[in-house]
Amino acid sequence: MATRPAPHDLLIAGAGPVGLAIAALAARDAGASVVVCDPAPSSKPDALRVSTLAPDSVALVADLGAWDALAPHAAPVAAMSITDSTLDEPVRREFLRFDGEDGAPLAHVVENARVAAALRERCSALGVAFRRGAVTAMSAGPAAADVTLSDGTAARARLVVAADGADSALRTGAGLKALARDYAQVGIVATLTHEFPHDGTAVQHFLPGGPFALLPLTENRSSIVWTEDAAVARGLMRGDQARVVEAIRLRAGTHLGVIE
Repeated sequence: MATRPAPHDLLIAGAGPVGLAIAALAARDAGASVVVCDPAPSSKPDALRVSTLAPDSVALVADLGAWDALAPHAAPVAAMSITDSTLDEPVRREFLRFDGEDGAPLAHVVENARVAAALRERCSALGVAFRRGAVTAMSAGPAAADVTLSDGTAARARLVVAADGADSALRTGAGLKALARDYAQVGIVATLTHEFPHDGTAVQHFLPGGPFALLPLTENRSSIVWTEDAAVARGLMRGDQARVVEAIRLRAGTHLGVIE
């Protein structure tokens, strides 16, 4: 019996920035027929999750024609300041500092959803197809792979890419093992507004509970990535917002003025 042809050259599970970049490259440079499968592809801006794009990543996004749409929302990181201190120190002494060479930014920080939206727009322009649904199972044959989506429908492609995140169903289905360790820590992300400008400086405080990073965003805003002892973090998050904000202010220090 003849082998059924695959309707797509490439199927990508996951419509995050990585999956979308692969889709755009394959469609543009190889002329491939590409479909991206994701349970809830969205272009809605997300004020919580951010990406720090290194210069090579910015160059890739620019090469794909997506940087012009993204640039107004991306904050350049002019410098990185690193401290090591305790919470009762009102002024945190700088131990290390990195500045961009010849005035070039070290990186750009931008909301994850904005990156995905700009890349999705390029994918659509390049003829990439989209299917709403997570890839839940895959069966690989000699010429193609058949996948099942979460809505019960099926898809077929010559090559399947797993870009479906840390709990990848494709990785598990392929028998690829992942090692995990519980550090008894929780990561908290939030967007802050502050009184004084950040001057494009990213700050990383190494504190007893874990690192507390301040990443510059556009205007007088910063994104925090706060790693904290799990019991302390869960206790804080069960409390009211004023208590959480005060805990953030204590960790951020005083250089940004009043924080909201």
